[in-house]
Amino acid sequence: MAEHKKLTVTLLSRFGRSQKGGGLWSAVQISRLRDSVQSVETTLKTRSTEFQERNSELSRALQTEQNRNTQLEQEVANLQKIQTPDPYPLPAQILPDLLIANLASGQSRSSDSRQEINIPSGIEWVHFDLKMDPLEYPQYQVTLQRVGGEIIRNQTESSVQGYFPGFIISAELLTRGNYEIKLTGITAAGDDEDIGIYGFWVNPK
Repeated sequence: MAEHKKLTVTLLSRFGRSQKGGGLWSAVQISRLRDSVQSVETTLKTRSTEFQERNSELSRALQTEQNRNTQLEQEVANLQKIQTPDPYPLPAQILPDLLIANLASGQSRSSDSRQEINIPSGIEWVHFDLKMDPLEYPQYQVTLQRVGGEIIRNQTESSVQGYFPGFIISAELLTRGNYEIKLTGITAAGDDEDIGIYGFWVNPK
């Protein structure tokens, strides 16, 4: 009986020590887990802050790019409002002594159907604008002459978007009489192709 009691006490003592050891181990583990959780939370907070800063930086960069695109679009719109300058910029407000003559091709030389150009007193220059459809010639050759007479102007001009840009001449060279302008297209190979003849009558005043 005494031996049994002694064994029981020994087992209880061991069980108590075991329980005490297990409790100590659990406390250490919990402490470590808490440290790990805190470390993870700190890492997550740091990454969250970095993400927010990066997101703000990207938002600022996007806004800057959007502002730049808006500015470029405005500049393009402003440029589109500006007309392509004529190779011969000759508005009346710049050259009030200029007369612009618009001519159509295929006019007969007979007196009842020819175009008439009246040159008022004080006009020093005449700019001929030849009506035509845009063609694929890199260059044009134009010849101005009196009908059945001398050649007054013979020159070559580069194409402007498929059109002949016109030409200017001193009004002193255009005395009363019948004239014609022959327009020829020059191909990329250098061949000449007739386009049309513009006939007109000049009547100085």
